[in-house]
Amino acid sequence: MTYSEDELLPISALTDIVFCPRRAALHQLERVWEENVATVEGHNLHDRVHDGATESRGGVRVARGIKRHEQSFEVQLCAQAMCLEEMLNCKVPAGALFYGISHRRQDVPFDHALRQATESAARRLHELIEAGITPKAEYSKRCKNCSLFTLCAPKTGNIGSVEKYLAKAVV
Repeated sequence: MTYSEDELLPISALTDIVFCPRRAALHQLERVWEENVATVEGHNLHDRVHDGATESRGGVRVARGIKRHEQSFEVQLCAQAMCLEEMLNCKVPAGALFYGISHRRQDVPFDHALRQATESAARRLHELIEAGITPKAEYSKRCKNCSLFTLCAPKTGNIGSVEKYLAKAVV
């Protein structure tokens, strides 16, 4: 599908849609951003990577945490590679994630399954933006370290309507 310039979305939003659709909506629809220790450390790590050090490695995405399988990061990295392929008319078979805390690098092959997951995430992101509706919060263990935890209020997401909440609270 082809999109106009106004319909293009940031690649970083793919990380959000895979990690948590509500987070993607809060960032993209409601323009909400909140810093926490993890986001500040992540920005600082990215700044160090991009400060003109002597070593340069293409195809590496820098993440703050410890090495782990995290599809949201892999999808963002794959999307970056797919953009390079389109712009430069070349093939990018793999990339790498670098985790700042553990100082570990994880190779990421851009296989058919990851490319499909990346395209699916892009479609879901566009559908979310077109719908213009922020999904209800659904609490999970991922919420604990999310910078939007307070604004998102995931533990209140399954309460339902105000009437139902008041009926339960009054009883």
